[in-house]
Amino acid sequence: MRARGFASAVLGLALALGGLPSSPDAQGAPPTLLHLQARLSDGAGTPLSGAVSFEVRLYDDAVAGTLLWSEPHATTAVNGLVDVVLGSVVGFPAGAFDGSDRYFAFQVGADPEMTPRVRVVSVPFAFSALSAEDVPGKDITPRTVTANGIPVIDSNGQWIGDPTGLIGPPGVTGPAGPTGPPGQPGIPGAPGPAGPTGPDGADGDDGPPGPPGPTGPTGPTGADGADGQDGAPGPPGAVGPTGPPGPTGADGDDGAAGPPGPNVIDSGTTIVGTITFPEGVFGEAPPLGFGVEGHSGAGLGTAVLGVADGGSGPTFGVSGQTTSPLGRGVHGVSLFGSGATNGVRGEVLSPAGFGVFSVGDFGGTGAKYFVQPHPLDPAQEIRFVSLEGNESGTYFRGTTKLAGGYARIEVPEEFRLVTEAQGLTVQVTPIGAPAALWIEKRDLDEIIVRGTGEVEFDYFVNGVRRGFAGLQPFQPNQAFVPLVRGVAYGSQYPPALRQILVDNGILNSDFTPNEETAAALGWTLVEPEASPLQRVLDAGGER
Repeated sequence: MRARGFASAVLGLALALGGLPSSPDAQGAPPTLLHLQARLSDGAGTPLSGAVSFEVRLYDDAVAGTLLWSEPHATTAVNGLVDVVLGSVVGFPAGAFDGSDRYFAFQVGADPEMTPRVRVVSVPFAFSALSAEDVPGKDITPRTVTANGIPVIDSNGQWIGDPTGLIGPPGVTGPAGPTGPPGQPGIPGAPGPAGPTGPDGADGDDGPPGPPGPTGPTGPTGADGADGQDGAPGPPGAVGPTGPPGPTGADGDDGAAGPPGPNVIDSGTTIVGTITFPEGVFGEAPPLGFGVEGHSGAGLGTAVLGVADGGSGPTFGVSGQTTSPLGRGVHGVSLFGSGATNGVRGEVLSPAGFGVFSVGDFGGTGAKYFVQPHPLDPAQEIRFVSLEGNESGTYFRGTTKLAGGYARIEVPEEFRLVTEAQGLTVQVTPIGAPAALWIEKRDLDEIIVRGTGEVEFDYFVNGVRRGFAGLQPFQPNQAFVPLVRGVAYGSQYPPALRQILVDNGILNSDFTPNEETAAALGWTLVEPEASPLQRVLDAGGER
């Protein structure tokens, strides 16, 4: 059977193409579908009836050219008439109808493709789409705008034409808005440089005399004066050997008092030493010992208290320092195996201060929490754990809405200043109904989102902290190193994490250090009696 007859299809195509948009961004654009009606007959001119299959094709030339699109259809012919929607099976590609010449061809079943091909033309009212004139009550959403050959608006919606006349006269000043809430107190600034030294003050009166010093040694006997008067006292000197008695003279006066001796600390029976250092407390200890040790048996006592009362300047209540590559400036250990104890706790009374502040990386082997008071139950608190990843991340988020298929998200200044230019990611989620959304541009200045309709959407923008792009997750082990031979290690960790230390060979199955691993990695295990935490072991605790 050979089908014939394509004249009816020609008219259907011409009418449908009159409303086809040339750009998916045009506001109010109809669907990119075409209605096709054709009447098919056999070689004798008898209309076909029943099931029929055919294929419609789109070319860029009337005879040869490139095949741009094709779509198969299977339908039922009624008295030769078939009625289908083109683009409903295979969508038209972008740019299929960009204003260039296009031709449709038709093939029924296994018959050859019909000739001649049919040229795609417009309908009369579609000519109005060639200009922005005579579109009353409608909006236009072009990619760019050009007037008399001069570009005036670019593809980002920015005015690039002549600015003359764009800025009108200043409007009337509106009423003042309500006063906003007070801002957070600013962080105290660093101390300013020292001022110049002031002039010397007037000499003060002499203070009261100090207590008399101990009596100096007696000077040698003076020579006998001619008239028998007392001789002048000689200066204090070392006691020499006794000389022969001289002639008897009048008694000499006492020598002048010597200077006061140094103050000393007497600790019962042993002189500790003179006070010549500026520290309030100074301690030294051998390896594994304690330079300063404090003990308090009271329920709310303080073993060691450091207070710096200076009114300004970088004062320190407690300062820790180490010169060892594996040392700790401050090391705190809580000896209780249960309860809400703290190895080191820092508190601050200023809302602009920090209870604990680290100059450099801040790390830990456990989870990082923030703790919030329960709003209804004073006996409880709420703990949230920090989100963690294999990068030092930054983010900001919000909600906005497309206007004419376009939305611009301005990047906050604080995010831009602390985030690397590379590595940005953006997530968008439509609200209320499905919608097509995509990111046209993303950088540290702005993010451009395109889509369909006037949909509202949430956005979430992630970046990498500036200066930390080279973060390496794998590092040599420094945090999980047991110290004491034969003593269970890691009671502060959850059982599953503690089991990892068994699986990787750091610990034995009873959680004591694996001595073969320690020897292979160069770790030094000390005997329990040499450990600074011996008191914990004596009390039956674990390390």
